[in-house]
Amino acid sequence: MGDSATVSGDWHCYVQVWILIKNTAVWTFIVHTAVLYLKRKMTMRLIRRLNGYSVFLIIIAVTITVSLLYFMMGIEKQMLLEKIGQGDYNKGAVHFTFNREQISFKTLVNCFNDLNKKDFALIYDDYSSNIRQIFIKGDYAAPPLITGRFFNENDFNNQNKLAVIGKKYISNIEEVNGKEYIKISNERFRVIGIMGIEIDTNLDDRIIINADALYQELQNKVCILDSNSSIWKDRSLEIFNEFEKANKNIVLESLDIETVGIDYVIKKNINMFFLGGIMLLSYLWCSLTVAMDWIYDRNKKLSIMSLIGCSDIQLTKYIYKQYIFLVSIGFFLGAVIARLFNIYVIHFEYIVMAFFIIYFVSGLSIFTAIKKSFNTVLAERIR
Repeated sequence: MGDSATVSGDWHCYVQVWILIKNTAVWTFIVHTAVLYLKRKMTMRLIRRLNGYSVFLIIIAVTITVSLLYFMMGIEKQMLLEKIGQGDYNKGAVHFTFNREQISFKTLVNCFNDLNKKDFALIYDDYSSNIRQIFIKGDYAAPPLITGRFFNENDFNNQNKLAVIGKKYISNIEEVNGKEYIKISNERFRVIGIMGIEIDTNLDDRIIINADALYQELQNKVCILDSNSSIWKDRSLEIFNEFEKANKNIVLESLDIETVGIDYVIKKNINMFFLGGIMLLSYLWCSLTVAMDWIYDRNKKLSIMSLIGCSDIQLTKYIYKQYIFLVSIGFFLGAVIARLFNIYVIHFEYIVMAFFIIYFVSGLSIFTAIKKSFNTVLAERIR
């Protein structure tokens, strides 16, 4: 099932990327054609009155924002599929073994709980039965859920027997007094959530229970320390090292297992990111074209400002302030439009990345346009 899920996921992602690139190309062509058409058909007086180039600039910023967020959403979905295919662990998750003759899983959980760290999960994974025992301290990202909720810190150490199950086990649910239960090792666990996404994945075969409800000795000896690591920092290794310092009498052996991150996804989907690079170049070209037209429309005013004593630095600041203001309007309008069409990015890091790309492309465009424009302003001075 894991392989079929990966194949389906790859195909789903490539279809999304193709739609994205097609839509981006169409929007870019329409906007640029509109600019050229209106430049020819509209009088300069009407353009000035409507501030036409400023409107075009905002439209370009909106288009770039929406399509870039859509692309980022596609990356997130692909990363989710890859992550699910490799156990649904975050990048940097530490896999390790421990000596059960030296320490029990229950004692191991208590030792991790005593650490001055939070926002992590300790997981004991029985690959043979697809049962996971989990302990959470602080916040921990939930897997994709169809209904219900995932575990939180309050679900532990209070005699609860709770389970989050894959959608394959829905038929095994029993209803007692209006609550849903499932039997695991002859124990009745209350179902608080059902995992899954629109396609079949490894999540469908998985059952996750709170560790303190069972503390069952599983077939394998592998534990996983996982945390909500960002793309810039792997917190799991930091917590693991802290545990070893605080518990020098307990021997844990870390395993070299690669987990999914943005670097892994880039390697596996290099063609998708190559097309994304082409899309970025098209953004740059379109943004540069509109930026040059936008400044050209202001050349007369810039020439007058130059003649009354404004320095090149003052002119540059004036242009940048106006340009960035218009791009910012486009960025926020694009974000609102994207949300209305259910295009959104979950990870804050990707929103920051999209923000940086938009302003980098805009800054590079206006910088190039300013250099060319100043030559025109100089010619106006001489005249």
